[in-house]
Amino acid sequence: MRPRVGGAFAWAGHRFVRGLCRVDVGGSCRAAHYGISYAIVGFMDEDTDFPPGDGPSSGISVSLTAGTLHAIRERVGKRGVSAYLERAAQRQIERDNLDELIAGFEEVHGPADPEAVEAKRARLTGGAPGKGAAA
Repeated sequence: MRPRVGGAFAWAGHRFVRGLCRVDVGGSCRAAHYGISYAIVGFMDEDTDFPPGDGPSSGISVSLTAGTLHAIRERVGKRGVSAYLERAAQRQIERDNLDELIAGFEEVHGPADPEAVEAKRARLTGGAPGKGAAA
């Protein structure tokens, strides 16, 4: 059951806000007692758009295979799984955005010349053409 909230407070579903926004017996919100303004707590509703990596945390359920979860926990421990998945999701969003930019560029200018790409890769890596990483 959601706690009662009043005034400009929006239900955010976040642990920090959830703990502070329960209405006390006297009808006042504990967040006000802690000096948290209505504007700060009230902005955390589901309609607010935040860029990746910004905004309040929100708990969700994620299903992973046992092997993947085991590999993550070996790397970061039991308490680091959420942060690891957050960073992985941010990297994937960056890659998706880059793919969209490349697709838009290719739509306007056509595909990149493979020989020119290889020559620039060799220049960047300091190696001869053909020795760089695969595209």
